[in-house]
Amino acid sequence: MASLRSINQDDLRNHNLSVVLDSLLRATEPMSRADLANKTGLTKAAMSVLVSLMLDNEILVEGAPSGQSLYGRPSIPLEIKGGRLCGMGLQANTDGYGAVVLDLDGSVVGEQWVDADMANADERAIFARLDELALQQEEALAKKGYVLAGTGLALPGLVTDDLRLLGARNLGWERLDLKQFDVVKRLDPVACNEANAAALAQVPGYATQRKDSGRIKPTDSFLYMSTDVGIGGAVIREGRVVSGDHGFGGELGHVSVDMRGPVCRCGRRGCLEVYAGRRSMVSAAGIASSDAAATRSAIDELIDRWHQRDAQ
Repeated sequence: MASLRSINQDDLRNHNLSVVLDSLLRATEPMSRADLANKTGLTKAAMSVLVSLMLDNEILVEGAPSGQSLYGRPSIPLEIKGGRLCGMGLQANTDGYGAVVLDLDGSVVGEQWVDADMANADERAIFARLDELALQQEEALAKKGYVLAGTGLALPGLVTDDLRLLGARNLGWERLDLKQFDVVKRLDPVACNEANAAALAQVPGYATQRKDSGRIKPTDSFLYMSTDVGIGGAVIREGRVVSGDHGFGGELGHVSVDMRGPVCRCGRRGCLEVYAGRRSMVSAAGIASSDAAATRSAIDELIDRWHQRDAQ
């Protein structure tokens, strides 16, 4: 029988810190220590210790008292403090690659994006360039006094938990061990499908505190679609990604809409992406060859011609 790993005080404290921080990030209204204790089920004494720890480390800041009370102290709301913790997102997609750094309060600290046609791009060159971009951001963060708390990596394909990209057909990448690249070895990012990551970014409080999320609530369910060279999708149920039995949940781009249609890059016939993807539409309109069809200028021309009621 395998032995169970014991949980020490540091493990327990870190777990409780994550619970408190998650509750604050997802809250639609300011929360006090008492509110957090009620929400998380932690005792008021434990909450006092955890909040003091986050105040001392400049993760939280106390707001103005929300009102007077006949009994005890007035309620003091707690707010996420910017300028201390951040996360970095790295991405390689069909139209380029880049890096973005977000403060825990949701503000953008730094951002770099390189436009490029990524069809059959050299993976070693792209990941080497991503490493350069990440190092530039890390240097800037160090000067500003930020702590990089974590990194994510979004790719247009199916990524396994052990950091293997099974396939990104629009990039021409197959069965790629991501751990071979310096940027992955150094930052150990959480890697996932780009549509899944983009869908989660719509959920307030998932990674940062968002006040501009519109009608989407932290536990809502919805479908997300992204349209580019390919067509991506994700299913979100109660604030979490539904990946499906084989990891392809929400991948509408590779649903066949005509079994006798053209062959898709995935090997099947008549996929939605063959008809409605950016490269496919531009090529079908006679605007550019397939090699140049992913450029922004080509899609801009397609849109202009559509506004001019060009039949093709």
